[in-house]
Amino acid sequence: MYEEKKYSINWLKIFVTVIIGFLVIILSVKLVTMIFKSVENTSSSKTMETNLKLMNDVAKSYFTGENLPEKVGDSARVSLQDLVNAGKVSPIKDKNGEECNLEESYIEATRLETEYQLKSYLACKNESDYLNTFMEDAEKLIIIKPETTTTTTVEEKTTTTTTVAPTKVRTTTKVVTTTATYYTVSFNSNGGSFIEPIRVKLGSVPSYPTPVREGYTFVGWYSNGSKFDTTSGIYGDKVLVAKWTK
Repeated sequence: MYEEKKYSINWLKIFVTVIIGFLVIILSVKLVTMIFKSVENTSSSKTMETNLKLMNDVAKSYFTGENLPEKVGDSARVSLQDLVNAGKVSPIKDKNGEECNLEESYIEATRLETEYQLKSYLACKNESDYLNTFMEDAEKLIIIKPETTTTTTVEEKTTTTTTVAPTKVRTTTKVVTTTATYYTVSFNSNGGSFIEPIRVKLGSVPSYPTPVREGYTFVGWYSNGSKFDTTSGIYGDKVLVAKWTK
């Protein structure tokens, strides 16, 4: 006599397995999306950083001699359009190969008490940022005004007037940038509130600001795709990118 075997289906186990599989798929998709966004943000940040350094080099070569503002507090600004027209630089493109705004982008020199501040501002289609550096001294042009000398001979009672033609004397002093002592840390808030760049002394640890973005939680500052150590000293110009979670 044969005994009939009965098999029962564990519907609860099947349901739990399906739910777990579904959650694994969702988490995998989110992880891949985060990786792609991180790569994209890193690429964008590096492109912007490279372009700003290019504009800063142009600013250092342009703002010399009579192009520099003379009085403390005065500024001289030149648009990227004027620089392109003058052949100083080619049109700058973003990470997508699109040209940045020629009219809104500019370089600017401001006369301070003992140095000049150079600002390079770049406005592209989906992002904008700027870089500040400082010059302690620069090439200056000194113009000597015409001088008139008068010689009088008493015996002959005649007066001879000699006019010395105006001359230009160019004095050149070495341009010293404070990048050996001070560095600029710029912030790309990545959709959050605007953060002003800060000037940091070599090797010192500054106080880093916290941006705000509605609906998001600030994770931290990142540099070249890796989380930046805010307890380490600064030894070069930095462009930090904010990372968020929703």
